[in-house]
Amino acid sequence: MNPEFQPLADAIYHEHVLRVRKMTPEERMLEGVGMLEAEQEAVWTACSKTIPSASDTELNEAVRRHFRLARQQERGPDFYEKLRYLPVP
Repeated sequence: MNPEFQPLADAIYHEHVLRVRKMTPEERMLEGVGMLEAEQEAVWTACSKTIPSASDTELNEAVRRHFRLARQQERGPDFYEKLRYLPVP
């Protein structure tokens, strides 16, 4: 990340942490489900642009492969950052 934007990114992250701490467990679960759905949609969109002739079935399989690769990655402290930049199959 550009060092110029790091303070802003840190402030946004801090606000998010404070908001999540106020949530009930149910709200946190719904937030997680929403984040997963948003990520799946982003991967679907990227796959459809990368493979424009793919059918829905082929796109679903490409999304599954993407997340399967993600699970195989080392789950270190930067796991979710790595997940964001996995190549789209």
